[in-house]
Amino acid sequence: MNADAIEQLRNQVSDLVTPDHPDYEQARRVWNWMVDRRPSAVVRAHNEEDAAAAVRFAAENDVLLAVRGGGHSVAGQSTCDGGLVLDLGPIDQVQVDTDAEIARAGGGCLLGDVDRACQAQGRAVPAGVVSHTGAGGLTLGGGVGWLTRRFGLTCDNVVAARVVLASGEVVVASEDENPDLYWGLRGGGGNFGAVTEFSYRTHPFPTEIPVAVAYWPLAEAEKVLRVHAELMPERPREWKATMFVSRPSAARGVPAELVGQPCLNVVQIWASDDLAAAEAAFEPLRKAAKPAVESLAPMPYVELQTIEDEIARHGKCNYTKGGYLDDELGDGAIAALLTSAEEIVNEESIIEVIPHGGAQLDLGDDDTAFPDRQSAYSFNVYARWALEEDDEPHVGWVRRAFARLDDHAGDGVYVNFFNPHEGGDQDRVLAAFGRERYDRLAQLKRRYDPANVFSLNPNIFPAEAA
Repeated sequence: MNADAIEQLRNQVSDLVTPDHPDYEQARRVWNWMVDRRPSAVVRAHNEEDAAAAVRFAAENDVLLAVRGGGHSVAGQSTCDGGLVLDLGPIDQVQVDTDAEIARAGGGCLLGDVDRACQAQGRAVPAGVVSHTGAGGLTLGGGVGWLTRRFGLTCDNVVAARVVLASGEVVVASEDENPDLYWGLRGGGGNFGAVTEFSYRTHPFPTEIPVAVAYWPLAEAEKVLRVHAELMPERPREWKATMFVSRPSAARGVPAELVGQPCLNVVQIWASDDLAAAEAAFEPLRKAAKPAVESLAPMPYVELQTIEDEIARHGKCNYTKGGYLDDELGDGAIAALLTSAEEIVNEESIIEVIPHGGAQLDLGDDDTAFPDRQSAYSFNVYARWALEEDDEPHVGWVRRAFARLDDHAGDGVYVNFFNPHEGGDQDRVLAAFGRERYDRLAQLKRRYDPANVFSLNPNIFPAEAA
């Protein structure tokens, strides 16, 4: 972007940050410090008019556009070199209508904004697990979290969205208005526009729920994993127990002999206030092998949503690869998981195995753009390290661990877990959606964004260029 173009844009928006602005370093940074890019300008949108003006300017001037909500895209797709960043962060209002059972959240809201506003009214929207994640990006890619088995994916709970299209026009997408766009927004990523407001279905929910946290030495992990896999198909919707292998730090409260050693960690939530049911659900894991340390007690839901905030804080390098297991957590996947656990590089890196099912299955495969709805488990190999460290040991571990688990995985990919090396990889995008769904999304792209203005995402090419 040249100086004349920047001045033209400055006259169209209320808040423009350029490289000579004192806020530029903060404005250009995203959560993943493995990504270090320098846009020509950042529009901090304070309202829908700012957002529409920025999109229209990018489209009319053929300027590369990145849309930023919370900036948590692991692949770094909420920023760019030399182009324009549309930062929706200031559009962060949340209004909860208890009569309509709807929460209206601005496109720049973080998950914590939505959680706190809803819990103040005794309600919840199912969302992710780190409170400083942007709600917009999470929702558009699907949205997996602690309440998925109870209430479905985040995108399943979207009832309407206000969208700035590539033309700068603002439209509503819902069952009644632009239903094709409504379908594509729920799982199709940020391919079709910049969402300035989501209307979410909310659910009555207690302010505290039972949460169990337990650690086992790696030698005991196989017994626990087998019991988890055996019982998972019978579990009710209130239950969710995510499994992690890691090298816990002393801050995790493990005994001294486990600090820095490969361990299995299970976090079980019970999505109601029934402590006795939570105890009964956890007991089979306890019987499989005695935990080295455990706790099971009521926890405020808002606190649960922040327990990973510190380890997932801004200012670290992040690299991830993940997928979906074919049908179950079988012998091969367990062996791959334990082998890779022994090679974990540091105390901030993990492999997580997430159970699905429950309310996620209430919608059919074709009801939303989200793929892989039927998968029983997903997995994510996730490395974090300091900026000054060499990337290779961490990236190399992720790739080796993923390759072992991938032998037992299906073809799908969760688009919110793309990494900086595969964000624009069309083979990976096609694997994520599958040919039939991709082709349907490409037709939708041709209608709403034929010039591919919204390209910094798991990108769907318009049909004529597919």
